Amino acid sequence: MKLDISESDAKTLDDARAAWGGRHGGYRIIMAECAEVIAELCKLQRIETGEVRGDELETRELVADELGDLLVVLCQACRMFGLELIEIKARQKMERLASRVNTYREEAVWNTKSFYD
Repeated sequence: MKLDISESDAKTLDDARAAWGGRHGGYRIIMAECAEVIAELCKLQRIETGEVRGDELETRELVADELGDLLVVLCQACRMFGLELIEIKARQKMERLASRVNTYREEAVWNTKSFYD
């Protein structure tokens, strides 16, 4: 997997990290954005299952908004931890996922079993 961060975006990401607390501030921002995505996904799941009432379309928009924020901070994390190493790890994870999907297909449990079972 490749992540293309332009020079202009890289400068913006580095400037933001410097402005809001350096490395440790960056950690806090990453954690906060992950938490916001989790919160919106939990809300969407409760709406979809009928557990609570809510506007599904509006909530999907909120999930997308939070995912956009998360994508930005993940780009920032790539700058913090080294883009090349993260791309290598992501490629390994993608290959493992492809292997798991193929195993599920071969076992004829495709679409009958949760990915996490």
